[in-house]
Amino acid sequence: MSLLHELQLIDEQISELNSKREKLMSSESFKKEAEFHAKLTGLMGEYGRSLKDIIKIFGTEEKQAPARRVRAEKTFKNPHTGEVVTVKSINNGQIKEWKAKWGQEAVMSWLQ
Repeated sequence: MSLLHELQLIDEQISELNSKREKLMSSESFKKEAEFHAKLTGLMGEYGRSLKDIIKIFGTEEKQAPARRVRAEKTFKNPHTGEVVTVKSINNGQIKEWKAKWGQEAVMSWLQ
């Protein structure tokens, strides 16, 4: 590609981008957003506040999803075998085997 052709392509892109820019700047939604930004920036300066201060005031940091609850460990001692198993979930393979062999009520009574 010649340099002259490359320059023409760049000029066309600049023209297209300037057209998009003008269209954006003349839209009502942009004007409202720019006005809001200017007023908010002015208020922040007037009261000596930063964007972090504004976020703290409105409490958006507190609206994060709560942390997942950690499951407590449970210890079961099989009186028939003397085996001790510590699990976070009763869906553990060993616990399932015991339930199948001795029943759920019996196994749950082994909880320490």
